[in-house]
Amino acid sequence: MHRAFRSPSLPAALLTAATLLAPAPAWAQRRIVVAAQPLDRALLALARQSGRNILFAPESVTGMVARPVDAPDFDTALAQMLAGLSVRVVRQTAGVSIARTMRRPVFRPRPRRRAAAPPAVTAPAEATIYVTGARPLQAPEPGLPRATVPDADVLTGDRPLPVDRNLAEALARMPGVLTRTTNLQGDLGGIDRAARADGQFTAIRGLSGAYSLVTIDGVAMPQALPYGRDAQMGLLPAFGFGGVRLIKTPGPERAGDATGAVIDVQTPSAFDPGAPALKLVAISGLDGSALGYHQRAGYGQIGLRVAQRFDDDRWGMAIGVQAGRRAFANSQQTYQQGSIEFRQVTATGRTPPGLDPAANLLLTSVNAQFTRGESRSASGMAALDFKPGPALHLYARLSAAESATDQDIYQLGFQGGGSSADVTRTALGDGTYRLASARGALHYWYQTNPERTRFALAQVGTVAQIGTSEVRARAHWGMGVVSRPDHIETSFWDPVGTALTGGVQLADRGGYPVPQLSPTDAARAAQVLDYPVHRFGQKRDQRSDDRRLGAALALTHRFGATPLERLDLGLSIDRSRRSNRQVDVDYGLGKDGETLAASGLVQGDIAAILPGVYDYRLPLIDGSRLRARIRAATPPPMTPDVLNGASLDTTETIATGYARLVAVAGPVTITAGLRGEHTLLQTDYWLSGNNGVPANGIGYGWNRSRSRFMALLPSLDLRWRSGLHATLWTSYARPSPAQLAGSATVETTDTGALRITRGNPDLRAVQAINLDVGREWFGRGGATLSLTAFAKRLTHYLYDAGGDYANAQGIVGDAGITMIQPRNGGAAHILGLEASGVLPLAPGLTLAAQATLLRGRVRLHHPDLAPIEHLQYAPDYNVSAELRYRRRGWEATLLGRWTGAYVQQYGLLGTSSSGYSVLASSALDPWVRPARQVDASLAHAIGGHANLRLFARNLLADAAYRSTIGRHSDTVPQTVSTGRLIGLAIDWRR
Repeated sequence: MHRAFRSPSLPAALLTAATLLAPAPAWAQRRIVVAAQPLDRALLALARQSGRNILFAPESVTGMVARPVDAPDFDTALAQMLAGLSVRVVRQTAGVSIARTMRRPVFRPRPRRRAAAPPAVTAPAEATIYVTGARPLQAPEPGLPRATVPDADVLTGDRPLPVDRNLAEALARMPGVLTRTTNLQGDLGGIDRAARADGQFTAIRGLSGAYSLVTIDGVAMPQALPYGRDAQMGLLPAFGFGGVRLIKTPGPERAGDATGAVIDVQTPSAFDPGAPALKLVAISGLDGSALGYHQRAGYGQIGLRVAQRFDDDRWGMAIGVQAGRRAFANSQQTYQQGSIEFRQVTATGRTPPGLDPAANLLLTSVNAQFTRGESRSASGMAALDFKPGPALHLYARLSAAESATDQDIYQLGFQGGGSSADVTRTALGDGTYRLASARGALHYWYQTNPERTRFALAQVGTVAQIGTSEVRARAHWGMGVVSRPDHIETSFWDPVGTALTGGVQLADRGGYPVPQLSPTDAARAAQVLDYPVHRFGQKRDQRSDDRRLGAALALTHRFGATPLERLDLGLSIDRSRRSNRQVDVDYGLGKDGETLAASGLVQGDIAAILPGVYDYRLPLIDGSRLRARIRAATPPPMTPDVLNGASLDTTETIATGYARLVAVAGPVTITAGLRGEHTLLQTDYWLSGNNGVPANGIGYGWNRSRSRFMALLPSLDLRWRSGLHATLWTSYARPSPAQLAGSATVETTDTGALRITRGNPDLRAVQAINLDVGREWFGRGGATLSLTAFAKRLTHYLYDAGGDYANAQGIVGDAGITMIQPRNGGAAHILGLEASGVLPLAPGLTLAAQATLLRGRVRLHHPDLAPIEHLQYAPDYNVSAELRYRRRGWEATLLGRWTGAYVQQYGLLGTSSSGYSVLASSALDPWVRPARQVDASLAHAIGGHANLRLFARNLLADAAYRSTIGRHSDTVPQTVSTGRLIGLAIDWRR
């Protein structure tokens, strides 16, 4: 990476060595060999071979001659090169400078082999050399060359921030990253998922996880979510890994799947420079919200990492394990789907001209909810390395993680608008009508929301040095599972016994819609135990799998002293088998008129759902009792449509090849790359409905869909020694299997016509052209500044619609059959500016901050939406800041994160349950409102090996999640309130 630095004593421009990155990490590359020569040339050679960034003023090393180098790693090589020279070496990592002035080199690792050294030549003055990055910024996946472009934000796993409970939350502190508590992947998303109040999913530079590639040691992480291509980042802990690189300008070996970025998680290795031999992390805390509800409130994580080398450093083994457990209890405020109207409508159900649809909304239901649960997690990473000689390296990597969440949701619902009888429509005499809630009912509702997620990924490979070439080969296997076993719902109400006599009338109280009840209705709301059973048990089982197998081969050839530096070639093949199953079964176990009190399911209660807002006592159901009764019951007969209607089996085969050429022309390093990719998807899906009769040429039952994608993706990267860099590259993103095939249904409309809903195997891939221009500066005392401007243009855009089809539109065929399928949209444009920096304010006091400004717009080509829409997951701003003070072993930290509003869905909400309102407009886009989180910690170093830290997460008790229909309207909100987490953490290493 080219960087520019201006020293206070050297105003002249510095020369940046590290113009190239080597094709292997420090522990996997060939030995570093540099002949005795003038020091400026030797430093350039060392930078090119190691991939490190070395900055120095040429005049400061005039007359110095480096000693010859023959070393296995960078630190040893630098120590050999500088032996006996009067230099000062400064390390800079993430804005932290450590400077030591010595007459001998500051690096003293034990070399395996000592090279003969000629007499040293001493320069008349001491030189200053800056080495940035404790670990190569672009250390690649083992077995394959690293990306040439070194622009990567690095997150290390050596020093945990206990306020971040998993990797998704830790990534939120990096420029351009939005961490979300929920996504739209069907039933796995929604506000119930958000109510767990932890980050699980990421969006980068205004693009969902489907546009990014998550890898572990360079191998794609299995994607087991049923409806999209997101990877669940919350599976991995925020500590214990070797490092995480966020690569926003990937090279040709990765660009095919990474329009947003590549997130590469590295397993710890015994050959990592500076890695501790033994490390232990323990965190415990209490959840303030759960304590307020008198529920279980404990939180704890423990992690252990061990690394050891054997047999004169020929063998190395590293193992890292983590386990965690967290209880939570929060309040939720939601609304009933379909119970949204317009206050004033035309005869066709639209908002009259001149009125803002979002300001015209009428909410006819509100659900006051309480949720509690527990999440458990475990993960492990292992690395085994064998280097029998300097020209051969064999390795194996294994990563695995699993999480299990048991969640219960309890609701007191004030629900109206379920049918036309619940809403009055009064003519106003001008062709429009006024709607009002006239009838409703109190509902008691209980749901379990369990989730079981796990993955495993293994790879073996080799790196061989043959003259000036390197050959790399690897094979990998992976599997991922996301399941929801025993998802159960039950409800108690009826239209007479729990009726709301005046309908649902709401008033705002601090952003919450609060029911305005008559004395009679208020009395009913206090007698929940008397509500009669409506539906005793509905059980859903869902499971989605991804199993992967692949191999890769790569060659790197170095040309020596010619302008052509290096040629990289690579081939790979990956085969993924994805499947999804979902079955819904209704159990009629309750007797007519049986009340909640008589059901035998109630165990305890809470005094208020949300004190001061929803002051309603709420009985709590024991989910284990309900599950036991369902397991003991005989399930009703199930048709083939019930068993197979949501089934999907997809085989995806990806073959890729790439070439990259690196050349130097004066002060510019030029990297040109080309990637070719071919993908074949074959999907088996089930067509249900139509009484078993084929429709429009689609056979009832199992059908097969086939889609093929091909792409040629060029890239060009330019880097100047001044620190300026510019990258132009192309990428693409394939539709998900659910969009290409998905479950299909045939329905008979009220007019007797057939309506077929299915995936679209002819969807086009989203193609992108990307431009990044940036520069970094280093100043005195550890000050740093990085600026990057970026632009993206995406064509055939597909947005995230979860389990629904994106941009679905109906086409009427010759036979009068309507075919509803997803469609590609138009072009999307993203413009952004990222800035990050570190500023020393006073001795021991440092301010670090990052900010992303973003503008994302898209043409969806949907008749009900505006010609130009805001891009999903693209907040106008995303800012993080950290104020840190260190003194005499103490450290105080204050962290803050502020995120602007962003579109979560597009305003295609369908027709209301009454049939009076057609809710399709860009003004009705659901927006996630601006969010804030402030954290604090106080740490003390103990004995040089341990740190004890007291921390507070969400210090200001800000809401975990809030969305509204319409960016500025508060008529239809959804809110999750949560509390503070107070805890203690210790990490110890040797």
